[in-house]
Amino acid sequence: MADFFELQDKAHTKTRTLVIYFLLAIICIVLAINVAVWFAGITAGMFAMPLSDWPYSSYSWLTTGAVLIVIFFASVIQSARLSSGGSAVAKMVGARHIKNTSRNTLERRLLNVVEEMSIASGMPMPTVYVMDEEQAINAFVAGLKPSMTALVVTRGCLEKLSRNELQGVVGHEFSHIFNSDMSINVRLIGILAGILFVGQMGYFLMRLLGRSGGFRSSRGSKNNSGNILLFVLVLGATLFAVGYIGLFFGRLIKASISRQREYLADASSVQFTRDVDGIADALVHIQQDANHGLLQNSHAEDMSHMCFQMPIKMSFSGLLATHPPIEDRVRALNPNYDFTQRKFTNTQNRAQNNVDNHRDKEPHFNQSQTATQNFATTAGFASQSDADFSSSKINSATSAVISSKHLPQQATADHLVASIGKPTDDNLKSAEIILNKIPQTIWQQSITDIKHSQLLIFSLLVHAEPDDWNTLKTFFKNKLTEQDFQQLVKWTEALLPLKGWIRLPLFNHVIPTLQLMTSDEKNNFFQDVLAIIKNNKTINLSEYLIYALLKHRLEPVVKRSRINSLKKIKTELEYLFATLVQASHTDPLTARQQFQSIMRQFALGEVSHINLENFDPVIVHSALLQISRLPPLLQKVVIQAMADCALWDKKVSIDEYELIRTVCDYLDAPVPVLIPESV
Repeated sequence: MADFFELQDKAHTKTRTLVIYFLLAIICIVLAINVAVWFAGITAGMFAMPLSDWPYSSYSWLTTGAVLIVIFFASVIQSARLSSGGSAVAKMVGARHIKNTSRNTLERRLLNVVEEMSIASGMPMPTVYVMDEEQAINAFVAGLKPSMTALVVTRGCLEKLSRNELQGVVGHEFSHIFNSDMSINVRLIGILAGILFVGQMGYFLMRLLGRSGGFRSSRGSKNNSGNILLFVLVLGATLFAVGYIGLFFGRLIKASISRQREYLADASSVQFTRDVDGIADALVHIQQDANHGLLQNSHAEDMSHMCFQMPIKMSFSGLLATHPPIEDRVRALNPNYDFTQRKFTNTQNRAQNNVDNHRDKEPHFNQSQTATQNFATTAGFASQSDADFSSSKINSATSAVISSKHLPQQATADHLVASIGKPTDDNLKSAEIILNKIPQTIWQQSITDIKHSQLLIFSLLVHAEPDDWNTLKTFFKNKLTEQDFQQLVKWTEALLPLKGWIRLPLFNHVIPTLQLMTSDEKNNFFQDVLAIIKNNKTINLSEYLIYALLKHRLEPVVKRSRINSLKKIKTELEYLFATLVQASHTDPLTARQQFQSIMRQFALGEVSHINLENFDPVIVHSALLQISRLPPLLQKVVIQAMADCALWDKKVSIDEYELIRTVCDYLDAPVPVLIPESV
């Protein structure tokens, strides 16, 4: 099976295929509209020429130019509307944002399922929406990249499904993100907008004539106005008919892209949750439900290829359906599934009862130190002396490591790379453990407003070294109000024993709140983060990575051209691997040898001597931005080399793990939460 980076590369190829389909559809539409204009003109008596002469006339060129301009601008405008990410699609369909602080039990259940899957998969948590007016069971994800994703569910999905069924549906939608379907689906809406606009224009002309009752004119212009009226009427009717050609091609393109991907997403959901019945029952539930997954929304046609189940009725469904029949999808998951034993009634009560029997109603967190120590043992963490590299001012202060003794022999690095974008139920179980170990008050209060989210980031930047903490206490006391200072001290001292393995989950948890900051607030926040790093006596790799991730997640996305050669980013690669080897080795000589060995594998010529004394958070961010411009298959080469370096001793330190995850975050490649059985 293709790995994440190969799927990304195929997605780029598939986008080019979409453009070819689009151009073929445009050619057919241009030809059809030319015939329509010729027919309307002949019928109205506005001109007389045989169809064979039409392609050489000025009318034909004007018609062709006008059609191309209309299609082009309709596609560009719709694509621009959706360029801000999945939230734009959610707003387009009128969905309501579910806030992370929601106390509604059904909404809380959905948020908890999404949080668990986000932590398990290593993906930024999507913004969650609900279509309150839709009673059918359906859902979709939208966005151009994982960090800009929206997950939208219907009211029926929220109220009628059990937790296991809901988890199966959410797992299916997450799989569309991992398999690179999501960005293609959003681009498809923009591309097809131009094709479908032709039919909408014809419908508009017919409605306009119907409302106006025709053209009012003087006697002198009676004949001319009658001809114009007839021309517009015939043109509108034929354009409306031609619109069905666009609709046909649009559905054909969507079906060719979507249908087989649904089978893959179903299978990936089962791999993630290890619960075949969850997603199978959800599908059969849709089949038995009175609404059958059909949506009333005016944009149901636009997003038919994105939904969990086909949201519209369709003729020629065998040819144009974006989804396979439900029976086929269920049989593909479980050939022995017994449809006769599944009868779904009192669905809302099932959902409510399921909430009452799960932590979703009121999450339970064990905050004892003993429980924390037990988790560290069962998760494979062991003590390790701090790295002290004479060539660097950066200390690798994290003492925990993750053993990899359960990895397949001679396949450690390959296994780590193969796990990207392919979470399993082991990762999901680990995420549930992590959620149950994080103090409940911190988890809830940190997202109440921007100020509390900022305080949590400040807390994550604090080291375990007493001297650093005492120095920063003075810094924070001068900067914060007394109430905020006491809050920060309380959180920091609660998190210090846990911070190595909960840093990224907590970081991801507050990012949606921090994204609400204004531009000035973001600039001030970045200055505060840099000031905290500067005030730390011992510079720690983790704080550099937190700064880099903040810049990546909070700054506007700027589209950059591809860099198709590793030689063009030689300096950035040298900085990256110099940082990684100093986090991997306690002996400077061994670190230097490992660095030279890795760089020789890239065959980039003479390797520079990297002095990490001058390394700072801004350099980390700039280097990662350059690496993110590589095409997917070259990105894989870099991550593979990082995995080889990190796993040289058959164990991964938290610093190594966080650096790999940070690089992958810049590449929009989600790394599942690391556990001993699967690293």
